[in-house]
Amino acid sequence: MPRLPLYEGRNPVAKVLPNAFRTYTPELVAAVSNALKNSINEYSTGIFVERPFSKELYSQNHDHVLSALDDLKEDKYHWAKTTAEWAKWQAAHTFRLGNKGSLGGARTKVILN
Repeated sequence: MPRLPLYEGRNPVAKVLPNAFRTYTPELVAAVSNALKNSINEYSTGIFVERPFSKELYSQNHDHVLSALDDLKEDKYHWAKTTAEWAKWQAAHTFRLGNKGSLGGARTKVILN
């Protein structure tokens, strides 16, 4: 299964750009969606084949995710549940920077269905 280097690996994105991951926002969710879509594309044949990752290639997906999240904001109940889950996920993956940037064993699991 492909792993997104958001919280794991030698140079996880969340460690390199900690301010970007301090608060989950629709923009961040759309960006992570693009990274996930790129990873899926790289393994679409069953074997890893590096694919380009650019704004041009994933702008349609990015805009679609932002549009869907804008629609979700209209439903106050589900928007509150969604943002509460984001807050839980963010809190579970906060770096312990006092411990050389260690994740303290935290894992991120991506389930596709």
